[in-house]
Amino acid sequence: MAGLWLAGLCALAPALHAAPRYELNYEPDGERLQVRVCVDEAVAQRDFRLHRGGAANVEALRREHGRIERTGDSHWRAADWRAGECLRYTARLGDVAQRRD
Repeated sequence: MAGLWLAGLCALAPALHAAPRYELNYEPDGERLQVRVCVDEAVAQRDFRLHRGGAANVEALRREHGRIERTGDSHWRAADWRAGECLRYTARLGDVAQRRD
């Protein structure tokens, strides 16, 4: 979980009433963290954001159902979010460590 904080990604979470569930899979050889953020609450629109320039450390951001639209440097929006749906991305922890971020 500390790697998620270091990547500035822990805030890649929706503004909601129920807490999101995080599933993390660390790949030590590639210095990457595979992240899955699941939200059990269905809404017409769900906004996600990163803190501290975390977008520079994210790749392969995708949604399980539908599309996700980037609305700013560190903001994304998903329409028609389904209950239990998940967002997936890869955090490049090696890049974060090299920059001492």
